[in-house]
Amino acid sequence: MLLMLTVCIMASAKKLGDFIEIDGVPAFIFQLDQTGEHGLAMSLPAYNGKDVKDADKLVKKGLLTTEQAEVMKKNSILKFTNKYSNEEKAYFADLVNILTDDGKTNQDKIVAYCNEKGISLADHFPFQHWAASFGDGWFIPGDNELIAFADFFLGGIGRANGLGALAFQKRTKEVSDSELIQNALFRITFYGLVSSSCHVAKSGFRCIRNEHASLPKPKNWLELFDSYVGNPPLLCAVHAF
Repeated sequence: MLLMLTVCIMASAKKLGDFIEIDGVPAFIFQLDQTGEHGLAMSLPAYNGKDVKDADKLVKKGLLTTEQAEVMKKNSILKFTNKYSNEEKAYFADLVNILTDDGKTNQDKIVAYCNEKGISLADHFPFQHWAASFGDGWFIPGDNELIAFADFFLGGIGRANGLGALAFQKRTKEVSDSELIQNALFRITFYGLVSSSCHVAKSGFRCIRNEHASLPKPKNWLELFDSYVGNPPLLCAVHAF
């Protein structure tokens, strides 16, 4: 009986990098509290409308169920950009003094702001609309959650926690046993993630990106930026459990 109980406890124990499903949304654990039972989970990256067929490939490989793939395909998003209209720039001029580094707080504040102004969340804040489409409690991570992600993946943010290029690529397999999550982590750490925090109004939402340097020693690390150039960062949602 004692052995059976021990096996059951071990089977149900959660660990960082584990796959988890919340509201039918495929996700992974990137933060755990001291009990090991509660923490934060991050969804797979959003599909941008052009690459939704990639979800079907994951189903064929047995990495996603048909139902999980449909959730991600249904909630694809077309707008991956930090190019804002003059109207949207005016919104950020208001929000820069309202938003925090906490993603859940930012989600609530942006929804409240849209209600107050009588503007469409879907049209002007598609990232937050996308997170809300998964259900209650989902939100775009703020800087706090993205720093927690960097802690999970590299042990911290900044060059001091950087790894050589090969070690950086191998890191996905070191932090998760799931091929599905390993694939997601490779994409996330290559392209970066959108933040719901805003520190400079004209730049809009911040992001976390893969920064690298060749001198004096080659390294890759994760860094927070007010804006980006080149390929846009990906979009993931976060949920507490």
